[in-house]
Amino acid sequence: MSLKGLEMVFCREEEVLSAPPKLVYNKFVLRLTRDILEAVVDKWDRHVHVIDKITPPNWKNEPASRILEPCLLHLAMSEITAVGTRYQIVINETVDLAKRFCDGTAPRIINGSLRTFVKNYSETEVAQPSEGKS
Repeated sequence: MSLKGLEMVFCREEEVLSAPPKLVYNKFVLRLTRDILEAVVDKWDRHVHVIDKITPPNWKNEPASRILEPCLLHLAMSEITAVGTRYQIVINETVDLAKRFCDGTAPRIINGSLRTFVKNYSETEVAQPSEGKS
């Protein structure tokens, strides 16, 4: 990231952190969110191929109705590989989100897809935490 890009990030972070406490939990949440979203962007293409392999074929036939489920999978896979959160926690939280916001079959399929991801792909995907990040 360029110096100008870093300055913009710090300005945005400062602006968010100066907001009332009800709007911002703390610096940790802001950094965690930024790290996860950066990981989603960095690993997007690779994860698209993995998601295509681990999700059921009928999900591919209904692209308009399957928007949230792949987003949940991208977020979960990125949190496991880039942030290093224990996969059990990520899977449980992602399944809970699917239960709340997706249709009846999605939680079970997301659970199985993430377990397959952890079993087959995470060994080559897991990144060491970057130096300099807090």
